[in-house]
Order: sequence, then C-alpha cells, then structure tokens
Amino acid sequence: MSSYERFDRFCSVNRDGGEKCRGCAYLNDNRRLSFEVIIIPRPENISLVVLSEYPTEMFIEPYRTGKDMGPQERLVYLFESAMIRPLINELRTFAKKNGLYDEEKVDRLEQLVMGETYWTHMRKCFLPSEIKDIKTCADRWLLEELDRLFDGDCIRPKAIIALGINARDWLKEHGYDDVIYFPMPAGRWTRKWWDDEKKKGVIGDGINRLHKL
Repeated sequence: MSSYERFDRFCSVNRDGGEKCRGCAYLNDNRRLSFEVIIIPRPENISLVVLSEYPTEMFIEPYRTGKDMGPQERLVYLFESAMIRPLINELRTFAKKNGLYDEEKVDRLEQLVMGETYWTHMRKCFLPSEIKDIKTCADRWLLEELDRLFDGDCIRPKAIIALGINARDWLKEHGYDDVIYFPMPAGRWTRKWWDDEKKKGVIGDGINRLHKL
C-alpha cells in the first residue's frame, strides 16, 4: 500500500464522526450546524498543504453540492467556492501592488495551488461562530493527518501554508517551524494584507518562497 493509499484510508475511517472524533465533546453537540466532518478531496499529487482554521456556515451548501461530483471535479469546485480562490486572488493583487508581480510566475503559482494542494482545517466540523475552540479537533487528529503527509515515504509536500495566526501558531507549537504564513484571504480579515507594514513584508517573503517551489 502506497503512502497516498494509506493517507486515503486514514481520511476515510475518520469521515463524518469516525475514529478520531469518538469522545469529542462536540460530536453530538446540538449546536452543530451540520453533522458532516470536512474532508476535502486530495489532488493526485500533493506539493502544497493549506491549513485554515475552520469551515464557516457558508461552506455547508457547496460542500454538500460537491458530494455528487467526481473527486477532482469536486476538488476544483470546492477550491473555487471558498478559501483557495480568494487566496489566489489576494496573492495576485498583493504581488501587483508591491512590485512582486511576474505574470508567468504568478500563473505558475496559481496552477500549483489549484492543481497540487491539499486543503485541510484545524477544526473540521461546522460549529456556530461563538464557539472559538479549534485546538480540540486539531490536537485530536490534525497532528496525525500532517504526520502522514510529511513523514510519508513518497508524499512529503514541499511547503505548508498557514492561513491565520491561529493556524500558524499551532503549527509552530507542534514542530512545524518552516511555515509560510498569510492572513485569512476573505471577509474582514483581508484588511490585514494591507494595514501592517511588517505583515506586508512577511506576505512578500511568503510569495517569493512559493515562486521558488
């Protein structure tokens, strides 16, 4: 069994309240907005991992709609429906406005993100926004999920992107020091791409690192 096959099996047994969810206080919480557990299909080859904090309520409908599609069609649909397309748009806009734009490099980066990215979440279930806890789920099975990606004999992605400071800090806390950090690329968080000069430097460094992959 290949590393990819073992990883697929790990995801399968944990889908919708599987092994890693047993005993979680939120598993049967009546405040849950949906009882699905988010697992995004993986691309054929994984070169990049994107970690965001949690799925929002607005993602419920596209996640359900995508279940009727084949894996790769569903992957593209979900990327276009939520966090990945806004990330690409923000990277492109930021590069243009900060002297980092090279159309060929940015187009190649978009192909990498859309075609070879595994997108996952710290918290994988739909909970109302007032529940801020994202570490319970991450500590339960994100660690093993990442270990299976980065310690596999043939997967080993080239980089991991943390969207948001909670994702960045959790990764560093658990030994993933070489992380590319970007602010969340949607909603009220987009102002963080432009308001802080120090943060703009971090974003620029992240874009340059991605160009070198």
